[in-house]
Amino acid sequence: MRRPTIPIEKADMIYQPGTRNAVLSYQGDRFQFPGGDYSMGACYAYYGELSPREQLIDNLMNGLKAIIRDHVDPFAVHEMLCQLKEYREICAEDMPETREAYNRSRRYLASLQEESP
Repeated sequence: MRRPTIPIEKADMIYQPGTRNAVLSYQGDRFQFPGGDYSMGACYAYYGELSPREQLIDNLMNGLKAIIRDHVDPFAVHEMLCQLKEYREICAEDMPETREAYNRSRRYLASLQEESP
């Protein structure tokens, strides 16, 4: 089930490191996950000064930060970014949104937890 589209200029990424909890929210909605979270995007002053293309690049960079630095489930980040029309437009038409892709991302997170001391 696809979540509603959010205009890129109003999109805040909110996620919890090391989990599958990742949502795109309207700027100013004040959505929070219990136990704390990180947010990026329209909640920062610089974001409004970026062009739509730069906002897309900023969201892609922040999505990578969430996955690589903060160990958020990659499929959850993909699902979150799918709420942006601009992101959907650059994805391959056959981009997987299947159970297999979800299982790969779960295995990836499990392997990170096994490597942690």
